[in-house]
Amino acid sequence: ILYRNAKEAEIRDGVVALTNMAENGLDRYIDSNRQLLVAISHTDQIKDVGPSSVNAFFRLLHEQFPGRANFGAIDLKGNIFASALPIKDPVNISDRSWFQQVLKTRDFTIGEYQIGRITGLPVIVFAQPVFDSAGGIKFVLFASMELKWLNRLWSDIKLPPGSLLLVTDRSCAVLFHYPYNEKWVGKAMSEMPVVKATRTRKNGTVELEGEDGVKRIHAFTTVGAPGGSIHITVGISKKAAFTPVNNILAISLILLALI
Repeated sequence: ILYRNAKEAEIRDGVVALTNMAENGLDRYIDSNRQLLVAISHTDQIKDVGPSSVNAFFRLLHEQFPGRANFGAIDLKGNIFASALPIKDPVNISDRSWFQQVLKTRDFTIGEYQIGRITGLPVIVFAQPVFDSAGGIKFVLFASMELKWLNRLWSDIKLPPGSLLLVTDRSCAVLFHYPYNEKWVGKAMSEMPVVKATRTRKNGTVELEGEDGVKRIHAFTTVGAPGGSIHITVGISKKAAFTPVNNILAISLILLALI
């Protein structure tokens, strides 16, 4: 029993370590997008030239930064006036929560799951205000990330059979699910047991049975910016994790029966 308790503590530490690894990868990626948008906001191409030249600049960025579905700029009424990808008809995104949030916070903002109105792809948007000389918001820059890029982001994390890696936005929509399957992306998971159990705290661990009937030890954490957050949960199958322990326990019971 002491060995089993020690092993359970070891497994929990391992799940937390895996969660931290996933968090660090995503945190670096988010910060790289923040730094990129801030740098773009200070370029002469953005501040001093017309939309046609800005489109060309965004197309160049799109070629240089894989995984980004689009780059663009939005006026204060929500109209996209420049884009790396061609715009056939006027596009207004004033109803998007991330656009409203960036105007409210005047800071870098992370969006939620959405289907891009220009790309037609499942994406999440990073947005950064551009300021004029008086300190007012002049317009908003955005970079959208293809959600399938997350599969590549965490390709180096090795999880045992029966494991779960779940990434959701602040509205509980799935951004990524391991084992990877595109059918999960965009699904609302607010009623999923592990999502309900992990939303009240920023990080921690919890043991739960999933909808698939598998009991897992989960660790969870939150990554984000003032205007948005992304939730990461890693769950390891308790049965799979304890298989060596269960074998030792079974042998110990047999030996006790022989005494």
